[in-house]
Amino acid sequence: MKKRLYGFLLTIALSMVILGSFFGRMAINPERMMFSPDGEGLFIYYSSAYHAKHDSTGFRSYGMNYPFGDMVFYTPVQTLVVNPVRFLSRYLGDISGSTVALVNYGVLLSLVAGTVFLWLIFMELGVVWWFGSLAAAGIIMLSPQLQFLGGQFSLAWLFWIPVAVFLIIRFDRTRKLPYTFLLGLLTYCAGMLHTAFVALIAVLLLGYWFFRFFWYRLAKTFWYRDAIHIFLQFVLPVLVLQLTALLNDDVTDRAMWPYGDESLLAGPAGVFLPSGLWPFLSGIFPVFGKFNQETMAWTGLVAWAGLIAGIVRIVGQVKNRQSFLRVTHLSSLNVIFWVSLITLAGTFLVPLFMRGSAVSVLPGHIFRSDILAALPWLFYYLLNLTVFAGIYHFAFVGKQKWFRKSIGIAALLVILTEGMVHTGRITGSAIKPDQDFSVRSQESGLASWEDIIGSDAFQAILPVPGFHDGSGNIRYNAGHPVVRHTLMASLKTGLPVTGAILHRASVSQAWNQVALYMEPVERLEFPDFLPDEKPLLLLVLKDYEPSEQEQRLTSHSRFLTETPEYLLYELQVPVVRRLNLIYKDEVAGQFEQSALYAAGEWQVSEPGKFFQTAGFDDQPGSSAFEGGGALPFLPADRTKVWQGDLDVKPGTRLLVSFWLKNYRLDGVLRSGFHFRMKAGANGEERAAVQAESGEYLKAFSGEWALIEFPVMVAESGLTGVLSVENHFLPPGELAVDELMIRADDLNVFLRSGRWLWMNNRRVVVR
Repeated sequence: MKKRLYGFLLTIALSMVILGSFFGRMAINPERMMFSPDGEGLFIYYSSAYHAKHDSTGFRSYGMNYPFGDMVFYTPVQTLVVNPVRFLSRYLGDISGSTVALVNYGVLLSLVAGTVFLWLIFMELGVVWWFGSLAAAGIIMLSPQLQFLGGQFSLAWLFWIPVAVFLIIRFDRTRKLPYTFLLGLLTYCAGMLHTAFVALIAVLLLGYWFFRFFWYRLAKTFWYRDAIHIFLQFVLPVLVLQLTALLNDDVTDRAMWPYGDESLLAGPAGVFLPSGLWPFLSGIFPVFGKFNQETMAWTGLVAWAGLIAGIVRIVGQVKNRQSFLRVTHLSSLNVIFWVSLITLAGTFLVPLFMRGSAVSVLPGHIFRSDILAALPWLFYYLLNLTVFAGIYHFAFVGKQKWFRKSIGIAALLVILTEGMVHTGRITGSAIKPDQDFSVRSQESGLASWEDIIGSDAFQAILPVPGFHDGSGNIRYNAGHPVVRHTLMASLKTGLPVTGAILHRASVSQAWNQVALYMEPVERLEFPDFLPDEKPLLLLVLKDYEPSEQEQRLTSHSRFLTETPEYLLYELQVPVVRRLNLIYKDEVAGQFEQSALYAAGEWQVSEPGKFFQTAGFDDQPGSSAFEGGGALPFLPADRTKVWQGDLDVKPGTRLLVSFWLKNYRLDGVLRSGFHFRMKAGANGEERAAVQAESGEYLKAFSGEWALIEFPVMVAESGLTGVLSVENHFLPPGELAVDELMIRADDLNVFLRSGRWLWMNNRRVVVR
């Protein structure tokens, strides 16, 4: 018993050494240090701080995506920390100002808990206390989860897998109900933090029960008792999570093909080849460049060598017709080790499958690549546990010779060294000071905001430029400096933000928000969802050149004040409702006041400038934006839209625009376009413009979106070729219509019935 106490104290001491060595600045000053104060880390801190301080319900967050908000499962809110903070602040005393510090401590303490539970597993494996403590410290420092500290650090909570493995071992030994309840609680809490952890626990639990039923069921076990355990350990907590989502989530059109499917994929190189720990190997194996850093799950040199030795042993056992399934003396750990290995093999097959056309029919909310990239973590932990347990028994059990003991000591030194290099490399860049973001610092400047603008007089902040990321269809200014300034202003004032950085947000809500920054050729729907007529606080970033629509917003707003970073305006809701009418008047005014020249059925502001159109009326169908037809294309195929001579002077800048149908459907605006410029008889490519359609949005009209992008023609005599394709959608028909290519300083008009066209935009004549 004393030795277990010694081991526990040594494990805690080693954890404290790790925290002090690599996380000391944060542990001492948690309110001023942040994991990645920009990007994903910034959104996590903001969402957590806003939810703790300003939200009225525990499972919905209204800080971003105003006026809709979103269910907390789809926001970066650290609910395991924040909801207890909200409860304590409401009934005992306000501690919401310490949210940033508490989130940081939650991540740090998860490292301590993860180390302790790894040590407890080693105790179950019969490993001596000091060896288990040192091995546990090395395994936790080399954990692939630490790579997420620089971004989505919800995934860097380190105790979930060790706790799940330990509870499964204890349950298998005792079959006591308390372990079942603890497993159920673990599953529920994991789901409250990140769905990837539910998937990992599901693999362990369901894999364990599969083998328990069909391989080594205890003789006196009744099936209904096992069913009760399964229900309480996994089914019930998942049902509660689903019920929580159903009661608090009103979105029915979340993205099924989110960003990341093409990059966050697990592969053998990420597991069996080191990344950054042995730099010379990276030059030998160039495959490193093909994998996203976040998919790396390097098992460590000792575990890698142990795996090779295990494979050699298995080959020998197979040849001798012996059983090879036993890797430790614990049947439960043997089972989940093989479950992790089988799962790992499955994840390796997925990238091959995803490169085929069949992947396009798989829904993204089931076939999540970020979860697939996390599955190798199971193998990382279980391989290291089994290898180091085997090394201990090989080197120290019984009277062993010095060279065996040397192997055991060397194994510990290697993983501790690898772990320190790995952790030091990550924390050196991930942990940064941020003096201005914590809720306490925001509160210190609140009085000046109230004196200048009176926050209660506004209903939300509308940033210029706008930003949106999370619908899986568009990334609109997600990394722009305006994001940080807007979120800080939101915390200062308590006002929510119209912009959104969410996970798989509503597609229709995304377009509703983004339309505010597009040319309003049709009436904006955004004001229809506002709860009242309070004005919007328009926050305009300085040193930013606004677009025409953004200038329209500011010119019809009342200036309030300025700070060193931005300008503040008051934008009345009735003005937002009238933006479409204002835009129509501007177009009509330009048409009436411009000197125009005939160019076929069109009128242009300057004769002789390059100008071509294609209406696709020779493609009859019901999907036309204008006229008798539109050009259909299938997602999997590259379809040529236009080819023609670019008869312009070198250095001419052209604008290419076309309308794309069904932009409101998930994945449509991820359609890619390719504009190639070729020269010579053999069609040698000289230049090209290639992007997703959502990067060049200009306007919405009905179910159609206007895409417009610039092309610089560097030399004469070139031929232009425009094509479109979509690699994300399942089989089905898409369409483009009304192509226009014009010089960027040329205005083109057409009066047709009740429509007035200007530069491929169409408005109703009043």
